[in-house]
Amino acid sequence: MNRLRFLLLLWVLLQPLSGFAEQALRLVADPWPPFNDKSLLNNGVASDLVVNALARAGYATIYAQVPWERAVRGLQQDTYDVLINAWHTEERTAFGYFSQPYLINRVRFFAAQGQRHSVPAVA
Repeated sequence: MNRLRFLLLLWVLLQPLSGFAEQALRLVADPWPPFNDKSLLNNGVASDLVVNALARAGYATIYAQVPWERAVRGLQQDTYDVLINAWHTEERTAFGYFSQPYLINRVRFFAAQGQRHSVPAVA
């Protein structure tokens, strides 16, 4: 069901681009294994999900991997059409539209054992 909602949302967001269907959408991401990285199968799990969802909606894609700042600037300057690994911020809504989340991730810090400082449990 979530995948169907994601595909529907992509279709709605990309409908204004339908006149350009013969041109491939220019996807961009910065390297962030295992989600995005050219060295991984299908450029990583996030890249694979987005490319397949867009293909099912009838869109061809081209994938580029660049540093984060260049990816954001490229979206602002129309070098790229879709930045596939962005977290929502109000600042970014000034120049782009966000889909619903298609991957959920829990970022944690990881401390070495045996250090002189103990790391309290943070919940």
